[in-house]
Amino acid sequence: MEFSKKAQKVFGDWYRRLRLSRGFTQGQVAEEYGYSTPQYVSNIERGIVFPSKDFLQKTISFFRLKKKDLKTVIYAAVDQHIDDLFDSLK
Repeated sequence: MEFSKKAQKVFGDWYRRLRLSRGFTQGQVAEEYGYSTPQYVSNIERGIVFPSKDFLQKTISFFRLKKKDLKTVIYAAVDQHIDDLFDSLK
């Protein structure tokens, strides 16, 4: 499923706040996740792409997230996506 840009931005903003609150740079996260550059992390944070399942799994492990933490942001992104779908019909 492809998400709207606004929905991707909802997740990206949340992820950036999470990363910064834990004191990590994009480069540090990318290295921990096994990426050769921080570009993918940057693309997620800027709302250019929605994260892959692999990225989400690594995020859960790395930041030791609880299910409710991820559910909250995913639900917010889906809610934004649905709003965008209906807005596009007007």
